[in-house]
Amino acid sequence: MSQDNKDNENRINKIVQLPFILLGSIVNNINDNIDKICFSLVCKRWYDNRSQFLLFNTKTLRFRAKLTDGNEVISDDENSGSNQSASFNSIYHKSLKIKSDAKLKISSNIGEGNSFNAVTICPTSCEYDFFMTVGKIHIASIVKFQSFLPNITYVNMCEVYMPNNMNVNKHLYEVLWSSPNVTEFHGCQTLKFKLPPTIKVLSFSEYFKEEFTIGCFPPGIEEIILSYQCKIIKPGILPEGLKRLDFGRSYQHPIGVGVIPSSVTHLTNFRFSDIDDNVEDRLPSNLESLHIHSSSLKIYLSGYRFGIVSALWNQQFLKSLTKLTTLSTLDPESYPRSAQKIFDLSELPPSITYLSINSNFKIVSAMPSSIKYLHLYQSKFNNEMFPDTTQYHLEELKSGSVPMNKPNVKVNRFVKLYDEVEKYPSKTTLPTLQTVEDAIKSQTLAHTQYLNVAISDFVGQATIPRAIDILDFSGSVRNVDSIDLVPRTVRTLIINYRLVNPTHIPPNITNIIIQDNEKSCHIRRLDTNYFLMFGWTNFISLMKEDTRHNIIIFHQDKFNEVLSKSRSSKLLLNFSKE
Repeated sequence: MSQDNKDNENRINKIVQLPFILLGSIVNNINDNIDKICFSLVCKRWYDNRSQFLLFNTKTLRFRAKLTDGNEVISDDENSGSNQSASFNSIYHKSLKIKSDAKLKISSNIGEGNSFNAVTICPTSCEYDFFMTVGKIHIASIVKFQSFLPNITYVNMCEVYMPNNMNVNKHLYEVLWSSPNVTEFHGCQTLKFKLPPTIKVLSFSEYFKEEFTIGCFPPGIEEIILSYQCKIIKPGILPEGLKRLDFGRSYQHPIGVGVIPSSVTHLTNFRFSDIDDNVEDRLPSNLESLHIHSSSLKIYLSGYRFGIVSALWNQQFLKSLTKLTTLSTLDPESYPRSAQKIFDLSELPPSITYLSINSNFKIVSAMPSSIKYLHLYQSKFNNEMFPDTTQYHLEELKSGSVPMNKPNVKVNRFVKLYDEVEKYPSKTTLPTLQTVEDAIKSQTLAHTQYLNVAISDFVGQATIPRAIDILDFSGSVRNVDSIDLVPRTVRTLIINYRLVNPTHIPPNITNIIIQDNEKSCHIRRLDTNYFLMFGWTNFISLMKEDTRHNIIIFHQDKFNEVLSKSRSSKLLLNFSKE
């Protein structure tokens, strides 16, 4: 068909001629940004007019900009040589400019001569859009702020030490009052000044050492996260309306009756030192999720109306769970791990769908077929666990081993855990695989669609199940010989960016994801010869985090050249021919 005929056909095609407002509505319901770009490439009309309906999902995009004292923005993306396709560059920046839930991180300048003796490192999962660094002698620069930018909803000051600088703290709270857009404040160091009612999520710095008083929390607060130095919380301190409460893993004070508001539905790190008959009186009646942490037990309960929990694991406690008709998630951990405890699966409520056992339990009885997510970190399968008379269909199995010769067990997603699973041998354990290949040969993973293992578990593609659609090698960083192991049934390949050895890629691969913790670079095959790259391509180094974000369309012959230019280490992908 000639190009003119194609153009004429497109002019009368109702889908191609959809109004841009409708195309925009469709694109807004696509989460993955690389899918959004592919949508715009469907036809010439959509591509030529992409700026009229295409916006990127900013949940995975960051401004990566520095704020000056006067709230002026210096964008790293605009000054770091971002390698973006010019055809999507303006859309990328337009999407960021209208982002309404940006994050700001204020941290200490550890390179300054008068820097602090200690700096609290915030969790690596705390991605942010704007950042500001202040040193001990420049902490007063905060007073130059009159309000935060209107698109900032999240402020993190975990790395700044200033509990004794009341003037700066006072001004900071005035800035928060002048910024009704800020709903999350992390790293709170004092409650001597009232927080605005717009704050919905509040976490405390490790430097917070004040006594809690009635009325110290803002009305409308929905989530509170305590730090390990927080003082005891007395009844009436926490406000009604609070939905989520995290005591922190090191909160050592007793939690008495009336401490937790009845409105709390999610309770994390609930702990106690002495067990009595009034434990249920301490828990709100409409609790949906409970995480109990003690020196001997960690457990998650969902939809839990009341309960008595022993500080030391015992079977009586597990039996008490049968009363919980809405319990869906259970995650027990017993210490010391070397002391094996009995875990009777027959005592689990039938509503359990998620079971994660993190310690060396001796598992007995058959597992309920209601369980769809099973994580075994040290405990091993036993002979009774999967009776042949019951069919099991697991959405996800995480384990260091897989039961062999169990065709009645189907696993959609298998993630191999590399731990000392054989540290505590038992004569009653079910025979398990020595390699992933053994499990595949025994048909245990014959129906698995997602496989997350190390490359070293395989010697050739013939051993990988034909049902596999997603093959995840993101945990493999060890040097291996060049291997040809990706079968032609696989459509998505996930690999670690540190993997430097050649890997042969069959032409059927349509998605390649290069992973580094939360950062990823997504590569999509457009046709026989061309690929589209979207995402982070320079990853975290020891001293600096490169912020480059790339949108590139390139020929297959340029694959390794593009990767080597955009990455600190080389990953070679050799494409095999048909």
